[in-house]
Amino acid sequence: MSEVDGLAGVCIGIAGPLPPARGGITLYVQRLAERLCAAGARVVVLATSEGRDVGPGVVVWPVRSGRMLAVDVARAVAQQSIDLVHFHTFGGYWKDMLPLALLRRVSGVPVVVSQHSIRDDIAARSRGDQLLTALCVRELTMVLASGPVVRDKLLAVGGPGDKVTQLTPFIAPPPPQLDAIDWPAPLAELRKTARPLVTSGAGRLVAVGGRDLYGLDVFVDAAARVVRELPDAGFAFVIAHDGDAELLRAALGAVRDHGLERRVVVLVSDLPAHALWAASDIVVRPTLDDGDAVSIREAMYLGVPCIASDAVCRPPGCATYRNADADDLARAIVAMAAQLPAARAEVAAHRPREAVVDLIDVYRRALAQQGSVAKLTAAALRRSPLGSRRAPQPDLPIDSDGS
Repeated sequence: MSEVDGLAGVCIGIAGPLPPARGGITLYVQRLAERLCAAGARVVVLATSEGRDVGPGVVVWPVRSGRMLAVDVARAVAQQSIDLVHFHTFGGYWKDMLPLALLRRVSGVPVVVSQHSIRDDIAARSRGDQLLTALCVRELTMVLASGPVVRDKLLAVGGPGDKVTQLTPFIAPPPPQLDAIDWPAPLAELRKTARPLVTSGAGRLVAVGGRDLYGLDVFVDAAARVVRELPDAGFAFVIAHDGDAELLRAALGAVRDHGLERRVVVLVSDLPAHALWAASDIVVRPTLDDGDAVSIREAMYLGVPCIASDAVCRPPGCATYRNADADDLARAIVAMAAQLPAARAEVAAHRPREAVVDLIDVYRRALAQQGSVAKLTAAALRRSPLGSRRAPQPDLPIDSDGS
């Protein structure tokens, strides 16, 4: 069976933000749309942001967030003959899920929700919020938790176990051509001298409880400690959008205070994240909380050793350090730098697997529950981007006004 046979005749509506942001949910939505299209499905991205960075053959249909989301998606379902809606979000708030639960109830179309992260303690929310969250989960076709922490939080408030399943949102990046990348000047200079090059990044800087969620402050403090032992080490933290401006100012001030201007680069750039990982010796994920980090799995897939905070469970083969502890992170970096061949071998032994095959199975079961005769098969996506050639796709129009 060829790749285009497995999803032929099925229309999948993927709801979520689109790039130009180069990480997180946006990147997953982009890659998922392209992979499903390559497998023969008709794909409509129900875009909650203004990005348009998807491949040919994918229809982009703008939708409004909030109260109008269900209305706009229902219109798209009717006009584009969508068989299944797959929505991507984070936070686990019932107000975000309610429009989609209503959409499923009214339209009868299966609605799958990927919950990428839940930052707070969902069990500490009001009892009313918990009950409404559980009700929304019950009304949806399936909720896909990005990791065990997200899954357990949804189950803790009464989400039914048959509606919540763990599925890692990872689709392998294409192999980057590093020589063709237009590297920002400070990073290009750092690449020439850094031994090792340690990198990290974020879609945007976010403060939670007064702390930097993505750990840029921890990253800079750890760098200051590492360069005392490894003066040739270089550190780069790349942000797709600056987000919290105060966090960025504080980090740049810390770089100056430590006298690290030649060893630490912090910049806002649209540099593709997987290209940065591929150019690195070590990738760090210093988050104070997490769902499941796509960046870690991307780096490991590309063969690059990773170190992450122990805020949540990390993939096998990823080293960890004590959450928010810059000293412990520095020790982990120095130790890994001294044993890079062994660290690379450890990563190679735990290369992450893609979740597309499992996701197609979720689609198949969801459509079967609705009585659909569409035939979905995991074999349609059995090959990764590194070894497959995408079938030619028609150059379908990209709708600019939702009509």
